[in-house]
Amino acid sequence: TERCAVKHFSRIWSDTCKKVGLEKRKMHNLRHTFAVMEWLRTGDIYLVCKKLGHSSVTTTEIYTKFEESELRKHFPIEAVRLCDGGQVLEGSQATNYNYGKA
Repeated sequence: TERCAVKHFSRIWSDTCKKVGLEKRKMHNLRHTFAVMEWLRTGDIYLVCKKLGHSSVTTTEIYTKFEESELRKHFPIEAVRLCDGGQVLEGSQATNYNYGKA
């Protein structure tokens, strides 16, 4: 069944991540990474919302709140453009999802 296939793929994903030293990563991390990369690429939160299948931009905005230092570390070139006029928050205002680490 579909549920078994997803569970099987999730297990393969988890095992592969462990083998390459990426502990505590889940398949949902791919969704977060896609959302961040697409938002950085397009700057269009509504497009990202639609692509993720969210019914509300409010849900999608969860993916776009980072500490500037984390954003610059993982996406240095895109972060410079974004941090100059984007929605990056600092300190206690930011939500750092750390790319899904548990």
